Amino acid sequence: MANLAYSVERTYPIEPEAMWHAWTDVSALEQWYSPTDLTIVPGLVVSDPVEGGRWAVAVDATATATWRTSGGSTRRSSPTAA
Repeated sequence: MANLAYSVERTYPIEPEAMWHAWTDVSALEQWYSPTDLTIVPGLVVSDPVEGGRWAVAVDATATATWRTSGGSTRRSSPTAA
């Protein structure tokens, strides 16, 4: 299997700590992640921001399909990491 990488880059008008919380706290991630025409599948959101950790989100596309997005952490980082 190929080594897959996923990268997101975007500037948001909020403090880095708030963005870190939004990506790493499951409850916060469930609130904002899905587009407006999709819904998060409860219990299928994971965010484990440690090396080797897992990140996953499942969204329901109006009962026609369930899409899962997932990845892993290759290194630990946070807005306050040196």
